[in-house]
Amino acid sequence: MLLVFTELLSGVVTGGILGNTFESENGDYVGAVLGGLTLGTAAAVYQYYVPVERNESLLAAGGAALGFLAGFGYGSEQGLSSRDRAIAALLTTQAGIIGTLAATAMPGDVSDGDASLVGMGALYAFVLTGLVQATVLLAEEGDQDPNLTPTLVAPVLGMAVGGLLAVPFELSAVRVFKLTVLPLGVGAVLLLVGTALADGPAIPLSAIGGIAATFVITALATTEEPTPYPPTSPGLRNQSSESFRVVPVPVLMRTGRRSESLTAGPGILMRF
Repeated sequence: MLLVFTELLSGVVTGGILGNTFESENGDYVGAVLGGLTLGTAAAVYQYYVPVERNESLLAAGGAALGFLAGFGYGSEQGLSSRDRAIAALLTTQAGIIGTLAATAMPGDVSDGDASLVGMGALYAFVLTGLVQATVLLAEEGDQDPNLTPTLVAPVLGMAVGGLLAVPFELSAVRVFKLTVLPLGVGAVLLLVGTALADGPAIPLSAIGGIAATFVITALATTEEPTPYPPTSPGLRNQSSESFRVVPVPVLMRTGRRSESLTAGPGILMRF
């Protein structure tokens, strides 16, 4: 249902913005209703045929929010007309949702660690791009009208990079949380202290350096151990196949010419 709600909300918002650009008394209302019903129904139909799990729907919601931020922010920064800006926001919002669904439609569930890694990529892209732009702005003291398009578009690209990194790296959500909170927390502290004690481009540069150093230290300090095999008795289980098992058992069997004797001894039971 989160996917349906995401499309419903994005349709209402972007449809209302687009409808407001038409010369009509109730253009924004009509656009919101049509957009919400159309996109919400489309999401419900898609969900019916292609089940979307929790993490996939969360990523789709994040893709919608970042896509809207990129499209609307780009249109505003580039001075597009109201209608062109609304169309850009609509297209980028849907591109964020459809791209996420397409990327997560492959076989295999998206784990909590994968979803966290995608979110970390988006957040780092936004923060680091903003700090770099702040460094350039402070270095050019005369420019007081910066172009924020790179900072607004960076989270979408960071989300894509995080998705690519989630393929070869299987990180736990706890480790991703530490890799996000600790470095960005150190960067925030350095930014606040630097603002109070200094000025110029050295402030964002110190924050970037603190984030990078803390990230490396945290990555080394939170190295995860490889997943161990299930606990079994040594030599009693073939770990190459979960369906084959060897167990020691006592054996009683008849012996002798006429099978009149009884022999006891160790044996093995092989179960396939």
